[in-house]
Amino acid sequence: REGRAAVAEAVQPNDSMSAQELLDALDEELTKLKPIYREVLVLTYLQGLSREETATRLDTPEGTIKVRLERARQMLADALTKRGITLGIGLLTLATSLT
Repeated sequence: REGRAAVAEAVQPNDSMSAQELLDALDEELTKLKPIYREVLVLTYLQGLSREETATRLDTPEGTIKVRLERARQMLADALTKRGITLGIGLLTLATSLT
């Protein structure tokens, strides 16, 4: 019950947006990110890799991955906010699981 309440509360500001519209906006904003930022988001949140696994896959130091991930999340959040969408990282994962 708490889990359902948390998700409903979290998506309340965007309740007029359909799941497909949300996914389209998310996809569009991900596409606009520079590849070095998009890659870390995709590998970490969409493919479920750890930062260590992402670092290995990209042949990049783990500290660099951490910084890129933080920057990428902020850039994505800012871009979505400009579109009137507030989306936490938990909801990012939930939204991508809807496809």
